[in-house]
Amino acid sequence: MDAVSLPTLAPSARQSVKGKAPLGVIDILNATAKACPDYPNRQHVFRLRTIRAASFLFAAMDEEDVQRWVDNLTIAGRGGMDENGTVAIGLRNGPSLFDG
Repeated sequence: MDAVSLPTLAPSARQSVKGKAPLGVIDILNATAKACPDYPNRQHVFRLRTIRAASFLFAAMDEEDVQRWVDNLTIAGRGGMDENGTVAIGLRNGPSLFDG
């Protein structure tokens, strides 16, 4: 099966984003993504919940971007296949991770 190409928070584990080293890897296999339109104090938020019950909040650029992320993370959580068995293609210009 081909790998799904999703954006990363850092180009590699040895490099940093905005001077901060990556904290680790998020295992998205069997994870669920859901928009959080009522999240207080922040717009365009979605939540990624892993199979191990870890929860991460992300802020996207707009509601359309939220939906693209939720859709693509849902596909990636299924091992990169959509409901028709088609390999998914990743996104560009992804969300930012923040403490929520």
